[in-house]
Amino acid sequence: LKRYYDSEIGTYEILKSLSTFKPLEITEDNIDNGIAKAESEQGFKITDEQRKVVLNSLNDNVCFIVGFAGTGKSTISRAILNIYADANYSIACFAFSAKAAQRIIEATGFRASTIHKLLGSNPNGKFDYDRFNPLDKDVILVDEGSMINAYIFYFFHNKTTSVRKLYESSILDEQAAYISIASAVGSVYVNIVR
Repeated sequence: LKRYYDSEIGTYEILKSLSTFKPLEITEDNIDNGIAKAESEQGFKITDEQRKVVLNSLNDNVCFIVGFAGTGKSTISRAILNIYADANYSIACFAFSAKAAQRIIEATGFRASTIHKLLGSNPNGKFDYDRFNPLDKDVILVDEGSMINAYIFYFFHNKTTSVRKLYESSILDEQAAYISIASAVGSVYVNIVR
């Protein structure tokens, strides 16, 4: 249990540190272009409430988007990712499982992988990316964060230099620990669409 406690505290400290960085610079044109592209790709306009979440999330380096199925998490994520892509920031998307990574691709149009592939897992149990060779991405989308246990979550955070992290999950009960952490260091948006 100490290992998991240390992992949770370590994750909190890393996310807290990320929250002190200056948010990435985004122009009004990036916002308009990113939202317009997301709406065109998905074939419908985002709601006023979803637009508010998108705009507010741009002001935080750590953002958790949490809600049940059908509440607009993927719609919001697609818009946010398109805004950062329009501003030419590097983006990585990942999930714990290959099936969830495929779902990111379908829902957002962005490339995605498993956490192990993103970090360059190799047969001897090591990763290509570590604190001495960190993953250098500006924006990272983590889908279904509740599927990632505290130890792996901490391991991931200890390997990145990312200035911005975005989390999406549809399982509220399993996200309690992450919501608590996020509330202390960033923004949490729950049940986006009512």
